[in-house]
Amino acid sequence: MIVRLPILLAIILLCLATSHPQAEAPAFSLTATKSTAKLIKSIEGVYKFLHGVDSSIPYPPTGDPEDILEIVKVSEQSIYFRTRITSAWARVGAQWGIASYTSNDTFIYTEPDGTQVRNKPRCQFTIKVTEDKIELRDNGGCSLSHLGGGVGSYTYSFDRKRKRKIRYMNRLLNSQQYKKALAEASFH
Repeated sequence: MIVRLPILLAIILLCLATSHPQAEAPAFSLTATKSTAKLIKSIEGVYKFLHGVDSSIPYPPTGDPEDILEIVKVSEQSIYFRTRITSAWARVGAQWGIASYTSNDTFIYTEPDGTQVRNKPRCQFTIKVTEDKIELRDNGGCSLSHLGGGVGSYTYSFDRKRKRKIRYMNRLLNSQQYKKALAEASFH
């Protein structure tokens, strides 16, 4: 027992020394901020897809044949996005707002309190960045969920190779959608 006591004491001291609260890494690190800012810079721009030209998918007989996604940096952790998509059934859906970085190259927009429609699920919109695509997912409750022909979620993706510089930035920054999104997210 006498031989084990110094070993036990050494283990307790080692545990106390390594579990000191000041030695813990902060939950929000500068490295994470820099990598998120780099990710935002890499996706900021406008993406367009023209039905019937960019693929064998014919454009809808009515409505706009062009799908669009705009992404603008708002902060080191947030982006403004606006998308407008026309489905094969000629249904048009649009969504915009401020999406915040969560993890795993994903941004999430959640409808602000008090804006949701009664008996309708709260809108939560996910933007997932992969190596070659930007995937949009309406998890139900947003204005794209009806594009799938039924109820529930809807997923759409834009090819990252289609990114272009936004040449109409002043018009975008002065748009009603952008101003409303900033106000909802309390960015002024």
